[in-house]
Amino acid sequence: MDTNQTDPTQPAPLLAPDKGKATTPDPPTAQGRTHERTRRERLRSLVLPVLLAALGLSGALIAWRTATANEAAAAETAAGVAAERAKSRAIVVAEGEVARTLEAWLDYERDRREAQALTAHGYPAEALREWSSSASVFFLVDPRYLDIDGHYDPQRHRDGLMADAASREDFDPLPHYVAADAEHERVRRLVLAGLLVAAALPLLTLAELTRGRVHRLGALAGLAVFASGLVLAGLVWL
Repeated sequence: MDTNQTDPTQPAPLLAPDKGKATTPDPPTAQGRTHERTRRERLRSLVLPVLLAALGLSGALIAWRTATANEAAAAETAAGVAAERAKSRAIVVAEGEVARTLEAWLDYERDRREAQALTAHGYPAEALREWSSSASVFFLVDPRYLDIDGHYDPQRHRDGLMADAASREDFDPLPHYVAADAEHERVRRLVLAGLLVAAALPLLTLAELTRGRVHRLGALAGLAVFASGLVLAGLVWL
């Protein structure tokens, strides 16, 4: 009998695995795939609620900044109106002061010339009376506004009074109106940003309520509109 021939009734010997060859991993089971899919669905389901919460917070912040910008514009407008009123009031006061001073100087000039004429014609008593009258009104004339010939300069007096008043009050409304216009422009742009943020709400809500292609399109469109509103708000925030 040939001893090299194997007995068919005996079990085949187990072959040792070849250590030089790489073993291929087992394919994922159906349970593992289901778990991975469930995890992705959970993450996807959290994205839209987070976006909706961020949208609400952004809308509140934009509304607050719009209100503060509107208040600033109103304050600057009121400051400009107050400056115009203060200047008008100072002009009225200055004109009244100039008018009284001019009247006093005219009385002084008339009495002085009459006194000179009476003195020249030999009426010293009457001349003294006119000299006294002219002296009584001369103290109402501010000598700072007399020119080199002793004549009263109403325009210099007016300019001096206005300069003194301007050192105490704000007479320039233009900077306030410029600042108010800038704040009004900020309000307009913030309102536009708020509208963009609000426009993203129905798109994200549609994505939240749907699945498939509509879900993806709604989410992308809502995210794009929301980002545009945030960018615009950021550009005009300060």
